[in-house]
Amino acid sequence: MAERTIPFTLHPRVFEALGKDLVTNPIVAMIELAKNSYDAMATSLSIKFGNDEQGKYVLVSDDGFGMSPSEVETIYSVVATPNKLENTLAWRDGKKRRVTGERGLGRLSLARLGTSATISTRHSEGDTQIAIDWNDYSQADHLEDCVLVLSKDITLQIQGTTGTTIRIDNLVDEWTEDEFNELSDNLSRIISPFMDDDDFIVYLKTNQGGDVQAQRIEAPEFLNFPKYSVKGNFDPKDSKILFSYVFRKHTDKRVSRDTDDIYTWEQFCSDLPQAIKPKVNNTGSILGPFDFDIRAWDIGASDIEEIATTYEIKKKSSVRAGIRFHKGISLYRDGILILPKTENNRDWLGLDLRRVSRVGPRISTSQIVGYVSFSADSNSEIRDASDREKLVANSHTREFEQILIAIVRLLETQRNKDRSKEQPKRTMTELFAGLNAKKIVSDIRSIKESDGSLDDAVTLVEAFGEEVDSTREKIQHRLIHYNRMAAMGTIAQMIVHEIRNRTSTFASTIRQVSDSIQPMSDDLIELLKRSRQAVDALDSLAGTFAPLASTRFERQRKDSYLRTVINITIQHLEESIRVSKTQCLQKFDDCVVAIDPGELHIVLYNLLINSLYWINKQTGERMIHISEIERSSDYITLELSDNGPGISEEDIDLVLLPGVTNKPTGIGMGLTVVSEIIYGRGGQVAVKYPGSLGGATFVLTLPIGGGK
Repeated sequence: MAERTIPFTLHPRVFEALGKDLVTNPIVAMIELAKNSYDAMATSLSIKFGNDEQGKYVLVSDDGFGMSPSEVETIYSVVATPNKLENTLAWRDGKKRRVTGERGLGRLSLARLGTSATISTRHSEGDTQIAIDWNDYSQADHLEDCVLVLSKDITLQIQGTTGTTIRIDNLVDEWTEDEFNELSDNLSRIISPFMDDDDFIVYLKTNQGGDVQAQRIEAPEFLNFPKYSVKGNFDPKDSKILFSYVFRKHTDKRVSRDTDDIYTWEQFCSDLPQAIKPKVNNTGSILGPFDFDIRAWDIGASDIEEIATTYEIKKKSSVRAGIRFHKGISLYRDGILILPKTENNRDWLGLDLRRVSRVGPRISTSQIVGYVSFSADSNSEIRDASDREKLVANSHTREFEQILIAIVRLLETQRNKDRSKEQPKRTMTELFAGLNAKKIVSDIRSIKESDGSLDDAVTLVEAFGEEVDSTREKIQHRLIHYNRMAAMGTIAQMIVHEIRNRTSTFASTIRQVSDSIQPMSDDLIELLKRSRQAVDALDSLAGTFAPLASTRFERQRKDSYLRTVINITIQHLEESIRVSKTQCLQKFDDCVVAIDPGELHIVLYNLLINSLYWINKQTGERMIHISEIERSSDYITLELSDNGPGISEEDIDLVLLPGVTNKPTGIGMGLTVVSEIIYGRGGQVAVKYPGSLGGATFVLTLPIGGGK
C-alpha cells in the first residue's frame, strides 16, 4: 500500500467546546476581555449590561489603539494566534506594557458569554466592524464555512480617536446580583496595586436597580490600612526574602509597631516540610525576583465594628464583604491578574487546609488579602494553566508556592506577638459566657418588630457567628493546654511512683546482700555493682519525669534517646500488649531527638494506646510496627502503624482536631495533644492513607537533637 498523508481537520463545534473548556465561567470570560483591552494599551474600560428591543446584552468599550483592517484579517481571525508570543510588548505615548493574552484565545470568551457578537474597532488606519454568530459555526459542516462578516470604512459610534466596542447578544447566562458583585470584585483586582491607580480604570454599569451611572471599580479604602501586613521582595542574588512587617490598630491608621528583617535561604530550607525538602536546592533558588504585599485582619464582631466606625462605613456587612471579595493571594504577571480568577479558587495556595492540619494561630484565606507581582521575563516558568484556575505544575511553581507560604508564616509569627499583647486574659467562665445566644435572639426580634431588613438580621448573625468562632478557638486552645498538662502530670506521677517504689526496694535488697554476705566473690561484687548502676539509671529516669509530675511544670528544652523512650512507653503498656496478644516490632536506628523525654512519652503513649484500643476490635493477628522511613541531618521520620480497622479517608484531615473521636467514651483530645507537642517542637505529624499495615499509620517527623 502506497504511503500517503492525511491532514488534520477540525469540526466547527471546536469553537463551542474550547469556549466551555478553556473559559470556565462568565466571570473568567469578562476578565479575558478586560485583559485584551489592557493589551491594547487602553487607559479606560467600560462594561455595561443592558436590555433593549434586541434583548439582553453586554457592551464592552475601551479607548485602546483598536485593530487595523489588516490585523482583523490576518490576526483576529486566527484562533490561538502566536502574535502576542512574538510581540510581547505594547507601546503607546512612551509607555509600555507586557501583553498578557499570549494564548490567543480571548475571542473564545465571546462564545462563552453570548451566541452572537458585533465588534466595532477604530484604528488610525480606519474603522472596521465584525459580526460573529457562534450558532452558525456550530451548525456548519466544515471549518471553511465559519466566516467573519467584515465591514470596512463605515461610521462607528466610538468615542475618541481609537478604541474597540464589543456588543455581545443572546447572553448564555442569567446574570444575578451575586454574579455582578463577583464581577465587580474581580475587576477591582485585575490591575496590580503596585501600579499607578490611573493607568487602567474600569467602569461597570449593570441592569440592576434602574438607570444608574457607571461606577468606577476600585477597592474599599480600609483595605489599604490593614491591621497586620508584611511587604517586601524576593532577592534571587542571595536567595533571601527582605520584608517589613507593620501592625496598626483598627481604630488608628498610624503604625503601632514595625520591623524590618531578612529571611535567609538557609532558614527557608530548614522550615520546609520534610516531603518537600529533597525537591528544593538548599544552595539557592531557581526563581527570579518578585514583590509581595500580604495584608491581614481580625474579623470578629468588635474588629468589624472598629473598622466600620473608623472609615465611616454605614453597613458593617460591607466590611466583611470588602475582605471577602478580595480575599486570598492574587498573582500579577507584568501588572495584570493571572490568579485566582474566580471565587471558587481563592485558596489556590492551600492556606485553609494548612490551617486545619494544625490547631494554632494561623491565618485563613478569609482574613487575608495578598498581592504578588512578578515579570514573565525573570520568572518565565511561573505560568497559569489553560483553565486559568491554577499554576502549571513544575519545580519553579513548587518552590514559588513554598516561598509564599513561608511569607505568610512570617506574617503569622509577627501577628501572634501583637495579638498576645492585645488580648486580655479571661477566665473559662468568662469565655463560656460569650456563647450565650440570648442577646442575638433579642436583637433579631427587635429588627422584626421595627420592620428591619433581612440584611440587617444576616449582619447580626454573621457578627455573632464570628464572635462564637473566636470564643470557641480560645476555649479550644485553653482545653488543649489543660489536657496536655493533665495528661503529662497524671502519667508522670504514675511513672515516678512506680519506678521509685521499685528502685527503693532494689536498693534495700542490694544493701542487705552486701551486709550479709562477707566475704564476697569477685563475680558477686561485679553483679552487685551492675545492679547499683541499673538502680541509679532507673532513679535518674524517674528524675526526668519528676518535673512533669509537678504542678509547676514548665516545658524544658531537653533531648531524648528515641529508643529508650519508646522502650519505656512499651513497657508501661506491657500488660495491655500481652493481654491483646499484639506483636510490637521496632525497626530503626537509635538517635537523639530534640523533644523532652516526658513529652515524647506522652506522644508515644497516646498513639500506642489508640492503636491498642482499635486493634482489639478485630480478631486474628494483631500488629504494631514502629519503623524509620527517612532520615536527614535535621530530622528522622517514623511510621507508627497497626493492622486495626484504620481511619476512613474522609476523617484523615479531622483526626488531629480537638473533639474529633469515634470512641464511644472518648473526648477527642489524645491525638490533638500529639499534634500540639510535635508541632511545638518543630516537627510534623500526618496520617498516611491507606495505612502501611492496612490499619492506621501516623507519620512522625521529629527534629534531631544533640546539638543539631
